[in-house]
Amino acid sequence: MDNDGGEAEVIHSVNFNQDNDCFIVSTSLGLRVFNTHEFQSTFFRDFEGGIKNAEMLFRTNIIGFVGTGKNTSYPSNRLILWDDIQHRPFGELNFKTDVLNVKLRKDRVIVVLE
Repeated sequence: MDNDGGEAEVIHSVNFNQDNDCFIVSTSLGLRVFNTHEFQSTFFRDFEGGIKNAEMLFRTNIIGFVGTGKNTSYPSNRLILWDDIQHRPFGELNFKTDVLNVKLRKDRVIVVLE
């Protein structure tokens, strides 16, 4: 429990972007992005059910993430490609097994499966 009497936020994964300028934290409440140079919180997005794993594409508005499965919109076997400027997904990839990790490049999307 946290100080407010609610559930404590649980960290599921931490990933640096490609040039290590930022890192993204996937939690039981959503996503948190931090700047590494000043160690400042850049932004956060709450997603009902939480996020299991996420990856930023450099310092762009593009994020790839996988939900925890607690929300049917974000199951653990679906990679969501998210546009954070429009606050909506622009693509998704569904798999038969859980997504264990994701990496993004400008020309590739890498997904690790069971």
